[in-house]
Amino acid sequence: MFPCNYPRVTGPRFLLGLVSVLLFSLVLLAGCGGGDSGEKGGESAVLAQVGDMEITAEMYEKGLSKLELKELPKADGLPVDTSTIAGKKEILQLLITKELMRQKAIQLGYEQDPQAVSARASLTAYEAGLALWSDVVGNPANSISNEELDEFYKKMGVSRVCQFVICNFFDDAEKARDFAKSGADWDEVVSEYHDGSPAPTGKYEIKVPFGQYSTSFEDKVFETPVGDVTDPIRTSYGFWVMRILEEKIGKKPALEDATARILDITRNRKLGRSRNEFKKQMQDDRKLFIDDEVLWICYQGIPEGGLMDPETNKPRPKDTLLPLDVPLSELGRIFYSYESNGELIERTLGDYKGHFDKMSVFQRPKKSDMLGGLREKIIQELERGFINDEAKKRGYYENPEVLAKVNEKVEEVMVTKLYGDVVKFDKRITAEQLDDFYQENKEKYFVPETRSGRLVICLNEVKAAEAKADAENGVPWRVIMKEFGSDRDNKSRGGKLEGVSGKGSGPVKDAMFGIEINQYSEPFLIDNGRYGVVMLESVQAPHQLEKNDISEEIGQQIRYNRKEEAYQALLAQWALDFGVTEFEENLAELPSWEELHTKVTPQNLVPRN
Repeated sequence: MFPCNYPRVTGPRFLLGLVSVLLFSLVLLAGCGGGDSGEKGGESAVLAQVGDMEITAEMYEKGLSKLELKELPKADGLPVDTSTIAGKKEILQLLITKELMRQKAIQLGYEQDPQAVSARASLTAYEAGLALWSDVVGNPANSISNEELDEFYKKMGVSRVCQFVICNFFDDAEKARDFAKSGADWDEVVSEYHDGSPAPTGKYEIKVPFGQYSTSFEDKVFETPVGDVTDPIRTSYGFWVMRILEEKIGKKPALEDATARILDITRNRKLGRSRNEFKKQMQDDRKLFIDDEVLWICYQGIPEGGLMDPETNKPRPKDTLLPLDVPLSELGRIFYSYESNGELIERTLGDYKGHFDKMSVFQRPKKSDMLGGLREKIIQELERGFINDEAKKRGYYENPEVLAKVNEKVEEVMVTKLYGDVVKFDKRITAEQLDDFYQENKEKYFVPETRSGRLVICLNEVKAAEAKADAENGVPWRVIMKEFGSDRDNKSRGGKLEGVSGKGSGPVKDAMFGIEINQYSEPFLIDNGRYGVVMLESVQAPHQLEKNDISEEIGQQIRYNRKEEAYQALLAQWALDFGVTEFEENLAELPSWEELHTKVTPQNLVPRN
């Protein structure tokens, strides 16, 4: 099988810049909770005590594993080194800060705030549904046997050529099947029963390669003998009936080269089957019924076009969209029904019209989606409620893991609200304060020389030398990029470099500052054996930004600093109020960010990243 397996408050330098990322970082680090203390440096070792809450090594690792490199605290503009004690202390301070804010929010009654209460209710439904879906649909697909791998490989490269007809109704699809089985010419079958758009070429044929369509569609295509006609296949665009004309055998790679791809596709196919079976079970359990006659009346009433504003070429606002155009005499008819907790729920065409008329451009079913698209839209909306009911029935609303995730996210809501509510500062700035700040920080508003130009990143030094020679011989830069460029991001911007600062560092900066305008650099090493060549196009001389030109930016910085001071003062007071004790001796054995983010991917891991 292939398994899937606070006496010390953070200092000004660290907190400078933290306000803008603090809440985001704290959100990622959310989830502080109690834990048993263990051996020093062990998984459950206590790193800090904040009030009556212990911050453990397990929490630390969980929080750090959630952070991206760019989200780590900065020191001198670079992410802190979390392999060092100093770097680990910075991460611990984030956790302490979050816990102080959490406890203060609870003390102020934020748990009972309507926003938090509403968030808890909606998050519980969401997380319970996710957990149910994962257990019933996701997890069963995460184990793939050797037999499944071999079976897929046998069919890899096989495709079937089919004639098709698409019907809005199952009864019509059955008639089309029977008519085709009687030996009728396919053009006659299409003329009599096809409800879809005309085929652009007039040839109603489709090629179905194995492994590229949903299993509910593909299974019937490949289980039907060549020359025979399939039973109706329900899709989101209607019911398909297909005659299998022929089977073709194509090329396929060696098994060892195809294994990763087969595992990915097989998992997706198993997910599809599990999903369809679970959805059908929920519909059957609730006796879901949709009246096809009323569905057809509703479909005919969907407005044609009119979704885009011709003047702005943007989607129309809700209040300007045309309503569902159905006869008044039909509004009382039962459109669909289902059972919920033993109670029969019925919805009329009038109910649906009221719902439809409030939909945005993106929510509305479209005429082009055919009748099947309207049916699927209705079912998808109902299924969200079905999943919630199923999650409640199976106990997921009380599941400890679900509740833990909900608590984390509610804490995020509380911490965010607390920060907005309690960090107060004077936003008024006088002309004298503006001038004083500028004079004190004038050097920060000095712009060093910057250079702009082009960069091509080549696979190796030989290619880089060839790129330079071609460029010097007049080959256009776009051709150079196409011929020699090996970096997708660099190619996407045409190799353009803007504002390379003289205060910067690195091989690109060194190359840009070693040549004159319209010159090309010698090839230089970038990374992993790749070499670059730059061309200098323009130079901006060093200059001092004048106060009047940047007064708004200065004002924003002053307010930022005031807010930071107010925030630090609150943190210091909360640390005294609740009490913070750190156990730095337990930091040494904690893993670094790099260790937590270095993944060794087994060859047959499913799902694959």
